[in-house]
Amino acid sequence: DQPSRRAAGKAAMAKCQSMGGQDCKITLVYENQCAVIAEPVANLGSFRPMHSRGPTVDVASSIALRECASTNQGHACKVIYSNCTRPVLVH
Repeated sequence: DQPSRRAAGKAAMAKCQSMGGQDCKITLVYENQCAVIAEPVANLGSFRPMHSRGPTVDVASSIALRECASTNQGHACKVIYSNCTRPVLVH
């Protein structure tokens, strides 16, 4: 919900750091679409969360969950974050 890519990046980094993030970095940028982050349901100790974007949360979730399971040795995954940008009318 930021007016520019730069503002969104600054807000994301500040939020990550405020939540204790030590190695924060931007890995997904999305505009006029939805984004999802998925991670394994079971505590695997070492795992790779996956992210995806798409026209809807359902589409992005389907992609992220499939890639998460594939990347994490077939373990079931869950969506831990989803968001859609608000469409902006440009005159």
